[in-house]
Amino acid sequence: MWVETTIITFYPAAAFICVVVVVDVFVVAVVVDVDVVVAVAVVVVVVDVDVDVVLVVIVVVVVVVVFVVVVVIVIVVVDIVVVVGVVVAVVATFVVVSAVGFVVLWLLLLVLLLLLFLFLLLLLLLFLLLLLLFLLLLVLLAWLW
Repeated sequence: MWVETTIITFYPAAAFICVVVVVDVFVVAVVVDVDVVVAVAVVVVVVDVDVDVVLVVIVVVVVVVVFVVVVVIVIVVVDIVVVVGVVVAVVATFVVVSAVGFVVLWLLLLVLLLLLFLFLLLLLLLFLLLLLLFLLLLVLLAWLW
């Protein structure tokens, strides 16, 4: 019984954590890509307008770094919550070996995964909205300059 419980508990837990890591890598890659595109767009706008290029590049770098740091901090916090949830589910599965307890615990874990995806999606949308507003502000500044 212990071997079966170990197999059906640890394989889903390991797969769950792998999915979370893949989602994190995807979100960070999208954030970095968007930051690079915005930085290039800002540099193009600045070169066309003849503003102090160094100052604007410094501002862009600071904004990009702040966005990436905030996103990474949020992802780390969410991952800690998810890993704690997985550990609690694994431990509880060994404590409550009944089939009903096992199903309920892993359904709760799947709900937690869904909430993680929704949270990361909302975070990504908020991030893209903020970058769009920042880009529009720079275009407006360039137009008024």
